[in-house]
Amino acid sequence: MLTLIVVAVVCVGGVAGGCPFRDGNVEEGFTITSGCLTCTCGSDDMYICSYPECNFTETANPCLRYSSGCCAECLEYGCYNQYFRGDSSLVPLGLVPHPTDPCVTCTCNLGHGEVICRSVMCERPKCANFRRRPGFCCEYDCPDDISYDTGAP
Repeated sequence: MLTLIVVAVVCVGGVAGGCPFRDGNVEEGFTITSGCLTCTCGSDDMYICSYPECNFTETANPCLRYSSGCCAECLEYGCYNQYFRGDSSLVPLGLVPHPTDPCVTCTCNLGHGEVICRSVMCERPKCANFRRRPGFCCEYDCPDDISYDTGAP
């Protein structure tokens, strides 16, 4: 987006001609840069000011970290994590560990904008009285060691 700002003619010391700058006037074509704003003295003794045109890439993913400068670019994209932090926090691209369920795999992919989770389907345990091993997915302990197949230890 190009922003145009025009500053009116000001006479300094009773002399017209050129654009005002500090304690005097400057000639046509004189350029002043302040941060991202660039102003050039025009033939009509007025400054023509503009910001640089910035091209931004649109994506569904929010930006986590921007570069510095006039046209800041996204250095790191992420996703909204609506599943298990309760407040739609932002997470970086890649795998997102589930805090309580090792059988749930979550990922943040570029282009989606949100964390996507999938549950792992486990085979049925081979024993009747099983206990899931804490912190593991699809791993079970069979304390009585009785199998479904034979019914014997």
